[in-house]
Amino acid sequence: MSKDKAFFKEILYRAGEIIESNFERLEDGEVLFAGVQLPHKGYFLKVPESVRRCYYLEPNEKQVLFELYSWADSKGIVKVTIDLIALKLGITEKTVRNTLKTLKEKGFILIDTEGRANIYTISTLKDNPYFVLSEFIHRFIEVSYYRKGIQTYHGEWAKKIGKKGVREWRKAIVYNVPKIAKQLDVYQKYIDRLRNNPADYLNIISEFEEVLLTAIASQKLPS
Repeated sequence: MSKDKAFFKEILYRAGEIIESNFERLEDGEVLFAGVQLPHKGYFLKVPESVRRCYYLEPNEKQVLFELYSWADSKGIVKVTIDLIALKLGITEKTVRNTLKTLKEKGFILIDTEGRANIYTISTLKDNPYFVLSEFIHRFIEVSYYRKGIQTYHGEWAKKIGKKGVREWRKAIVYNVPKIAKQLDVYQKYIDRLRNNPADYLNIISEFEEVLLTAIASQKLPS
């Protein structure tokens, strides 16, 4: 579902007005106009929130992946050179090469060759273990941090510990969840299990949830 924001119109369509234009009146009264048009004016890339907020995509990986999205055709096929990606993003070619490699390893893209050129294909995320585990974390946050989720799933417990207890619980979530969820020796085994046995999703996720809950509870929160 797309959320159109009114301020995008200002960003996308009026940004070009900040470029200074020069006017010169000629002897015959004609006005000579010289202006600069921003190359990206009026263009934007819609990116799924689940990918933009993916816990297991590093900043450079997101940059390069979104750049590939912008070059992809309707079938998700991308033909763009590494040097041009580097030039557009303002990073080195070495960084682009290394990032493309990790994006392939994580299953976000496929890489084939056509002569001397690379062809990239945007992968489906249906069974991508990094994507699946990240989405679970966001689901965990929905039911454990937001007021609506706490009231729906932990209502009686929330009443018992009171507002101060809930605030401490939320602080512990903010402190622990990103740290534990992105700790390689913690999450990698769940990634491997999701990759090798996706049908066992419920058991895998249940165990991962216990890891998060244990980390949160370690802050000596109210019982």
